Amino acid sequence: MKKYILIVIILLVAASIVLGLYWMVFHEGFSYNSADWGNFGSYFNGLLMPILTFVNIIVFVSISMKLSALDDKRAEKEVEGQKNLMLMQFRKKEIDNFERVLNEALIPSLQFVISKEVLARPIVLADMYLHSFLKSKLSLFNLTEDSETTQSVSKLKCKLSNYHTKFVSDEKFVRDDIMGLLELKSSIISNLQKITIEDFGKEA
Repeated sequence: MKKYILIVIILLVAASIVLGLYWMVFHEGFSYNSADWGNFGSYFNGLLMPILTFVNIIVFVSISMKLSALDDKRAEKEVEGQKNLMLMQFRKKEIDNFERVLNEALIPSLQFVISKEVLARPIVLADMYLHSFLKSKLSLFNLTEDSETTQSVSKLKCKLSNYHTKFVSDEKFVRDDIMGLLELKSSIISNLQKITIEDFGKEA
């Protein structure tokens, strides 16, 4: 707004200078001759038109640059929105994978109709998955190595390894071992979902 006020002031000053110059050079007062007024109009038009054209160019360039900047910001926001949406989808897929792998390892253990050898295989796979999660998936959720969720995953991996050792040996295991693992798994999944929702909410 201030820029346009400045332009108006410049135009008024320019018009005053043009009028003053014409007045001093050609007249000492108002003329009653129509030809003089015609000459004055041509003079006034010839001097001010280049100035007005220049001002129009400045205004046009200024508006064009602002529109271009708005388009760039809009496009950047759309790209950022797409990136956030993809990130949320990747996180959701990883959370679903986390839950599936751990459920396959733990929930069948409650059924005693399957042999231990068969049941032990998904436990090993879950242990390998947790190791991979700690090595390569923390950045997906912006987790640090000392974060509470990361520590919970490490704790789950340790408990799962101990559970596997107990499971394949002759050592007796109890239902509480599995329930404790399931509760820890559910807590981690809940934290990962919370992180995903909070991060997406910040960017929205």
